[in-house]
Amino acid sequence: MIQYDIKTKTPFVEIEIGDQKFERKEIELGISDGINVEVKAGISPNDKIKVWNQLKPRANF
Repeated sequence: MIQYDIKTKTPFVEIEIGDQKFERKEIELGISDGINVEVKAGISPNDKIKVWNQLKPRANF
């Protein structure tokens, strides 16, 4: 999930570096359609990004 530094307004994500240990990495953003955004630099395809508020399907009873 993309976050923004409160003071600098710089975008960043948190990358897993160990068991429930995360490191902040600043990223460079590209174009956006209002929902999806292009990440131009700062992370690699193998990075595990921390995701908040992940929706899970509701069980039907």
